[in-house]
Amino acid sequence: SIKDHQLAAVPLALVVLDVILFTVWALVDPMELINVKYAVVESIQKGSVEVNMAQTCHSNFLTIWLVTFVGYKGFLLAFGIFFAWETRAVHIESLNDSKKIGICVYNTMVMGALGVVMAFVLPASELNLRFLLINGCIIVCCTTAVVI
Repeated sequence: SIKDHQLAAVPLALVVLDVILFTVWALVDPMELINVKYAVVESIQKGSVEVNMAQTCHSNFLTIWLVTFVGYKGFLLAFGIFFAWETRAVHIESLNDSKKIGICVYNTMVMGALGVVMAFVLPASELNLRFLLINGCIIVCCTTAVVI
């Protein structure tokens, strides 16, 4: 039979894999803080120039790293869907969480896809809109998973 320490080993292994991937990223292609200018507004009457800037993190291969992490997490979501599908016919109520798992995985997939699309499609100059929409996806996803 499966023991508790065996069940705990799987999430622990996934966390260790995350730590390894993030460590490799930090060592191989570290993030750098850069200043990005979005708009320059000159006021002739006041004799001043207003420069809208934001600080952002960037690395040389940021897109490759993001695709790696999104692909890895997408694989884990697909694996969760597979397990939910395989356990859907279990007749013991306390063991049959497939509907709840399915809803959580579906919600995570939809909100994650929306967040990724918004992160790449919305212009970088729309900082407030990006922040609002991406974090809205995160909050909806987490809240739904906790409530269900």
